[in-house]
Amino acid sequence: MIETRDVGEHLFVSTRTVTSLIERGIIKREPVIGFNLDAVRKDYIEHLRSLAGKKSGSPGADLNLTNERARLAREQADRIAMDNEISRKTLIPADLIKKAGENLFVAMRAKILASNLLDSEKDDLLNDLRSLSTNEWA
Repeated sequence: MIETRDVGEHLFVSTRTVTSLIERGIIKREPVIGFNLDAVRKDYIEHLRSLAGKKSGSPGADLNLTNERARLAREQADRIAMDNEISRKTLIPADLIKKAGENLFVAMRAKILASNLLDSEKDDLLNDLRSLSTNEWA
């Protein structure tokens, strides 16, 4: 009959490790013969492969690595394209646009307040302006 110690020697692991594998249901003891070494070896190798797959992301880790390299190349190309647009001054930074918009709202508010309109008309215009300025401008 093949015992736990024999399985450990066959798999090059300790008896404690074999016991843990049995408790976790990774390898199984046969009722009469104890252990079938071929089945134990197969189950243990499948367990190790599943662990390796989890560490690398999946069994198709090479495919994921290829996809990640392609994604990185796209990101680098986009970065270079953006740098080129900035150097050609065809791309305006968002913070400059936002600041210009804020300055425009301040100037419009000042014009409305300085106008000869009735106070109720000024209130209506300022409320409209306020609702425009509270929108997300991102």
